[in-house]
Amino acid sequence: MNAWTGSPANVILQALPGNLTVEDTTATEPWVGATFSNPNWGSTGSFVWVHVVMSIPSMNALGYSAQKEASMHELGHAMGIDHTYGCIGVMEGTATFCGYSSPSSDDVAGINALY
Repeated sequence: MNAWTGSPANVILQALPGNLTVEDTTATEPWVGATFSNPNWGSTGSFVWVHVVMSIPSMNALGYSAQKEASMHELGHAMGIDHTYGCIGVMEGTATFCGYSSPSSDDVAGINALY
């Protein structure tokens, strides 16, 4: 969250008290994270809910930098931006980690275009 809030994107992310749900599931393909959201906006101009799911076994197999990049990627989806291709930012749509430690100018442009 700090990487997005500290970027030139026009967003502020903050953690609020809430519930942590641990889910046990299986998948037919390897995955690191997934994001689901309510497409409607709340009365405060914010998402009513966003559910970011990270695979614990997949995350544990990654180094810290890749874990951070995967988390930034899923938070990008939570804010409404889609995949890009060609390693131009954290929103890379392939299984490639491109080495970004903060959102790229392309990621920021995507957020700023929405907000």
